[in-house]
Amino acid sequence: MNIAVRVQTITKNVCGTAVDVLPASNITNNLGLDSFDRVELIVNMEEEFNIIIEDDEFEKLKTVQDMILLIENKIAAKTAR
Repeated sequence: MNIAVRVQTITKNVCGTAVDVLPASNITNNLGLDSFDRVELIVNMEEEFNIIIEDDEFEKLKTVQDMILLIENKIAAKTAR
């Protein structure tokens, strides 16, 4: 399963099954994540991809696509070492 699909699946699990999670979905406005949900989302992404997402990095994310790109960049940087 590719990174984008995994990110969308994790996000959907945090949001609930009735929400359509698309790359263009706004994390706050479209998905309705409150602060607790956002923390849960960060923790799930960190565990799934074995990365660390800093609070300031997550605050900059607006869409699911932004999160996908952040995770792809963190994985690429980790494997380049």
